Amino acid sequence: MKRKKGFTIVELLSVIIILGIVLGITITAYVNINKGIDVTYYKAVEQSLLSAGTHYYSYTNDLPSVFGDQKEITAKYLVDNGYTEEGQKIVDSRGKTCDLNKSYVGAYKDSLDKTNYYVCLSCGEYETDSLPCNGTTNYRLNMRAKKRNSGEIYNLNGKTWSSEDIEITFETLNDMKEAILEDESGNQKKCSLVEKSGVKSCSVIVDKSGKYEAYATGSNGVTSSKEEITVLIDKTAPTFDIENRGVNDKIEIEATSGLTANITNRVKNINDSESGIKTVEYSLEKRSSKVYYKNVKVATSFDINQTKEIEKYNLIVRVENNAGLKTEKTINYELYKRVPAPTAEGYCKQGVVYTGNEQELTKTPGEGLIFTDNKKINAGSYAVTAKAKDNYRFTDNTTSKTIICSIAKANPTLTLSATTGKVDGGQTLSFNEKASVKGKFSNVSGSTGIATVSPGITNEIAANTNSSVSVKGVGEGKSTITVTFTPTDTTNYNTKTATYT
Repeated sequence: MKRKKGFTIVELLSVIIILGIVLGITITAYVNINKGIDVTYYKAVEQSLLSAGTHYYSYTNDLPSVFGDQKEITAKYLVDNGYTEEGQKIVDSRGKTCDLNKSYVGAYKDSLDKTNYYVCLSCGEYETDSLPCNGTTNYRLNMRAKKRNSGEIYNLNGKTWSSEDIEITFETLNDMKEAILEDESGNQKKCSLVEKSGVKSCSVIVDKSGKYEAYATGSNGVTSSKEEITVLIDKTAPTFDIENRGVNDKIEIEATSGLTANITNRVKNINDSESGIKTVEYSLEKRSSKVYYKNVKVATSFDINQTKEIEKYNLIVRVENNAGLKTEKTINYELYKRVPAPTAEGYCKQGVVYTGNEQELTKTPGEGLIFTDNKKINAGSYAVTAKAKDNYRFTDNTTSKTIICSIAKANPTLTLSATTGKVDGGQTLSFNEKASVKGKFSNVSGSTGIATVSPGITNEIAANTNSSVSVKGVGEGKSTITVTFTPTDTTNYNTKTATYT
């Protein structure tokens, strides 16, 4: 037969260790469970005593009357006088009687005229752990705050920034004398609480950031609990720079090709050392357009790089801090294109002659060019203004030029009924003269010893009207009669001549 093999020492030790760990966990859990059960039990006892004490104060009317007044009644009194259902049976969780002389129910009146109740239980190893039981009573002072100028409500939680001084108003319904606000250096702002409509109140003004303690003192020398508040004030607007501001905040950029150019700039040194930067926005739109702000997620700087058509633009950069203060700067951009300067030779129409109607003196303008005052009626020389259109300029960097264009005088039609004739000595012959416009005729014989002419001058002959001219023979030979027509409108018509032989 084979012998059965038993456990080794190592195996036995391993089993013992495991059992020990399990037992330790079990014991710890048991203790914790018992502690939890004990706390639950004592809280129930506290609640019972608090109910009994509240009933006692209400029944006997033995209540604190003014701010700072405090009352206490022992648990023994409550038990002995039948205010508890337990009678003499207030014991700890292990059945041992509690020390009823060390246990009590207290009452105090706070600054809002409210009676507060609390219980302090001393039972075996258990002691109530609360502020009143540890000697600190919460005599609160009601406070409300607003921004001094705008009247907006200000939250004293230390997270809200204001660009205005803060007015803190203290209020109480009880016997309080003076409200005090003290900064970290011990400097105090005080105000006397004055009653109005049953409420005592007063205000102090805080004009700088910091942590403060607010409390009040009563007529009986009692001091309310100190409440820590934080006020954040920033009266300085944020700062920033725009790298290229130009002259008088104006920047001109020439289009190097086509009708577009690049707007490039850098906004830098964005800073607000007090409340910090809340938002950074910019708008880059045509001046005639609506402003559209774009938010920039940036710490201290950002770049602007956009391709735009030739036009006038406004770059507006606006930075706001957490106190609501804003700084705004504007740069006026003009994107332009250069075009050749116009000349009279290049743009004045040639051979323009008076017609009695309005005529355009210039040819069709080229790119970026317009003419003004370039339509005339009468003959003469005229100064025509040539202007560069918006967002254009001439090669010499000007935007306006003057060129001289003209309308020539018209030549009237002069008609003679005959241009030659023969006459005997002492005899006469005649011919008619007329012109297409109103005017006068002058008739002069080249040789009066051969022939004479009359009339010598004929004034104010209507247009297309015949005027008779007589020629008288004097001697043998040939003479040329010169007919000169002078128009009444010498501004628009030339003088015209003809001959009769």
